[in-house]
Amino acid sequence: GMATLPEDSQEWQYAAILMLQAGDARAYQGLCRGMLERFGDSVEAPDVERTAKVCSLALQPVGDKDQLKRMAEAAVAAMGTGYWSPHHSRTLAMVHLRRREYAQALRSIARSDRLNLQNGQLNLANVEVCNRALESMCHLGRGDRALATETLATVTPMVSRRFNDLDALFREAYWHDWLVARYLYDQAERLIEAHDRGETQ
Repeated sequence: GMATLPEDSQEWQYAAILMLQAGDARAYQGLCRGMLERFGDSVEAPDVERTAKVCSLALQPVGDKDQLKRMAEAAVAAMGTGYWSPHHSRTLAMVHLRRREYAQALRSIARSDRLNLQNGQLNLANVEVCNRALESMCHLGRGDRALATETLATVTPMVSRRFNDLDALFREAYWHDWLVARYLYDQAERLIEAHDRGETQ
């Protein structure tokens, strides 16, 4: 376990995405519970956003879904249209998706896309990948497999390019955002495959 618990929610986020990538569901769930305990009542937008995001990454969110929704909404409100606002709206979309609130999720994704475009040259490609993966899962949840596949395919070249050179990826400041994007992309892909085999979520 994490013997010394970091004060910085960013460190928790790093650990969570690495646990998920390693397939260690138990460690991930434990970390989520610790994060909720530590940052659940925080008024700092970054802490609140990261906690809501980390707890909503897996298909089964960890913690109280209403609390996660309140946290994600608070983070979106606090960030306004600031630089990280596309991330915050993306996280709210993820929380809605886990609640099967597809219309609200799609609205949050559209807002995230708009804010991302307003960032101009600084727009975040990893947010674009997250948004298309989440959008794909919304379409699938609504029973539109064709649109789900089509939506996910729009970012496949971007994902392939980015993960072609892992050394370069891990030297970047935003490697963890790319791992989150990749995790959601793979999740959408697996759900489409499960749907094709006749399995339900």
